Amino acid sequence: MKKSTFFISFLALPASFLGPLSGVVQAYPKTVAACTSMPTDLNTPCLIEPESYEVSIYRVELCQNDPFPSTSNQADFAAGKCITLFNGGANAHKGDLANEGSYNLPSTGAENITSGTYNHISMILKNEFSSSGSYTFGGTTWKTNGEVDEEPFVTTDENVSPIKQNEVFLTSDYGWRGDDDSDNDYCLNGATAARCDASYNGYEVTGIGVDATYQSSYGSGLEYIYYRAELQTPVTLLANASGFIDVTVDNSYELFADGTTVRGMFIAPFIFQAEFQAE
Repeated sequence: MKKSTFFISFLALPASFLGPLSGVVQAYPKTVAACTSMPTDLNTPCLIEPESYEVSIYRVELCQNDPFPSTSNQADFAAGKCITLFNGGANAHKGDLANEGSYNLPSTGAENITSGTYNHISMILKNEFSSSGSYTFGGTTWKTNGEVDEEPFVTTDENVSPIKQNEVFLTSDYGWRGDDDSDNDYCLNGATAARCDASYNGYEVTGIGVDATYQSSYGSGLEYIYYRAELQTPVTLLANASGFIDVTVDNSYELFADGTTVRGMFIAPFIFQAEFQAE
């Protein structure tokens, strides 16, 4: 297989870190269920499908080893024995991960396939995520109102559609550890400022703030996030194989409520899984 074709199909399964309304919640590893009613506790969110969930992707790698282990402060794709599936350079490819859609990511920058067993998929993403959503319960529909910094985060105005809200991460003085340098209960050992290793609903994922050289970073103006998922089923490739890499993107919206009203809905980081489809 001389060049990989990266085909993304979108599903709606859960993945999440902390939203701005969450307090002390279930610690790492974390499990969050889908919403079936109105949550009664702000510390116990549930998951819904967003109506839009836009991300900008700069590059995608399939790796035999973790290219950004916890002992390193910079991604090393050569050490990870990675093959590049997409590298847009300074030009990101924008996609919507909601509504179970699908699209082909361009093969720009794709490398020849190297035989081996691949255990990780990693991406460099723009640190800006745009999304919208709504939730109906008891005859009332709550919709995102575009606000992410302070309440109210939702509206029940019947005359408006959900408004997209733009979220960024790791821009505080303490990154993943929030404004007060406290442990992030979603992350292994409470997270470092730049790195969060999470175990969420059975998936192992990592989110790291990085600069343009893929060096770990955080704080105001952070432009990129390195995101890695461990493949639950490793992908074995042969150099002479013919086919494409099918990547599922499991995404969700995290909903917070207090028993009587929805207080907020925020994007949940997504989980990538990959498999090789022979042709």
